[in-house]
Amino acid sequence: MKIKSSFLVFVARAVFTIESYVIHIILGHFLNPIEYGVWGVVFNLLNIFRNVLNNGLPQTLTKLVAENIENAFLYKKRILKLGTILGVAFGIIFYFSADPIASLMNDPSIGIYLRLVSILIPSLTIFSIYLGALTGMKSFGSYAFIIIFYQIIQVLMVYIPLELGYGLLGALIGYIVSTLLILILTIIITDRKISSKLVNLSQEIKITTLGIFKSAGPLSIFVILLNILMTADLLFVKRTYSDSPISGYYNVATTLSKFPYYLYTSIAITLLPNIASKIKTATSEKVNRLIQNNIEILLYMMVPALAIISINANEIIPLMYPREYLPSADILKYIIFGFGFHTLNYVLVIALFAKDNVTKPLYAITLALISSFIINGVFIPIYGINTAIFVCLFIPAAMSIYFFRLVIKEYGKIINVAVYLKIGAITASISIAAYLIKVNGILAIIECGILYCISIIPISRDLLGQKQHE
Repeated sequence: MKIKSSFLVFVARAVFTIESYVIHIILGHFLNPIEYGVWGVVFNLLNIFRNVLNNGLPQTLTKLVAENIENAFLYKKRILKLGTILGVAFGIIFYFSADPIASLMNDPSIGIYLRLVSILIPSLTIFSIYLGALTGMKSFGSYAFIIIFYQIIQVLMVYIPLELGYGLLGALIGYIVSTLLILILTIIITDRKISSKLVNLSQEIKITTLGIFKSAGPLSIFVILLNILMTADLLFVKRTYSDSPISGYYNVATTLSKFPYYLYTSIAITLLPNIASKIKTATSEKVNRLIQNNIEILLYMMVPALAIISINANEIIPLMYPREYLPSADILKYIIFGFGFHTLNYVLVIALFAKDNVTKPLYAITLALISSFIINGVFIPIYGINTAIFVCLFIPAAMSIYFFRLVIKEYGKIINVAVYLKIGAITASISIAAYLIKVNGILAIIECGILYCISIIPISRDLLGQKQHE
């Protein structure tokens, strides 16, 4: 059942990732590099604001519902009220911050787009809270359906205005409309799921608004800092090269590099409710094994993918974007690994969040962000985008080492050296094959797919063995 749940969420996130990139491919073909750079900056800034709420309150709701599913309605009602108020407040702040932010970016034209997408902050906050209720109830099938359907609608609503000639503004409006439509569907599905559970609506729950803030606050702050960290290099590049296609090239590389983060953080979606539901009843050994298995699955599936993308960057870019974006490949082949470390860091911090221990990761990412701003701000004007690439790669790698130490201290030994050596050997073998076998066009995608399928055969065997053992 655990494997089936993880697989459903993984498939949903895979579709989410693929269709997100389909949107970027569509944008790349209809917009010029400068307009595409504007789209990237707008949504990266939007994500910084909305992730304050979207990655704290939903996870808190997931944790609470997993611990006591009978109170799912009451927990959802309390957190939804708080989330709606905060979402509207943050949306208003974002709206009135649009022009100052645009001035900082040396591009006043961005202001109108920032004001337009401000409505997405409360909408996506409510959407994420409802998804948090679903994952807390372990309704992963409904979660998967919503995510997949959302992406289908989103692709259509972005493509149609572009095809009709409405440009960047039309694409943004289509994106907003698709979000509002899927929000309505999510509310209907989730409320039906909750109503099917045994609840006592007259029961009082022992969680206050202050208690929600204490639980959700540290993770919310961590995630917003993480998103700023993942975006900082692009923002500094955009500021330095505001009238140059270099910002568009870097945006392409950043967009493709977020592939592992969007796809493989699906591990955290199932990990949190599973830990939360077991932490009070299961032995520490079982909880430890659960965390260890999930991290190993993440590395098994992610590390070979990063290597394949890096080696085939020059073949991948022309398939997804016009050839004028080909310089992005020299950026992609390096920063893809930095975003792999970001993915690992998020999963490790979610494991710590299950025990309400996010304080030290918060200090660590604050230091990392300050370092990133100083290095990027001082050295990008001197050494160019090589500085941004260096920061994107090495800062998250250092964070991963520290977060591993924190998880080991909290849960015990979670590293199996033999498994890590096996992952390294698989990745090295696949990398050699990818380097030696060079093809172009659609054959490049087929080659990448075949190599990746070969690389995950060992994990398939391990999972089957694990299922039989259980």
